[in-house]
Amino acid sequence: MVNVLQGNMLDIQGLRDIVDLMRKNEEYFAEFANSDTAKLFTPPIFENKKKAHGYWF
Repeated sequence: MVNVLQGNMLDIQGLRDIVDLMRKNEEYFAEFANSDTAKLFTPPIFENKKKAHGYWF
């Protein structure tokens, strides 16, 4: 974060790695796992049904 204060770019991959670590280790990061923020990283599952008007394969 010191880099950001010095006007440098954020380490986006590093931030992704941190979130990935927290998602894979819910027992250590229970507060994150139960947060609204964690839900942003768990997209809903899309089901493609043949009867739907927008069906595609």
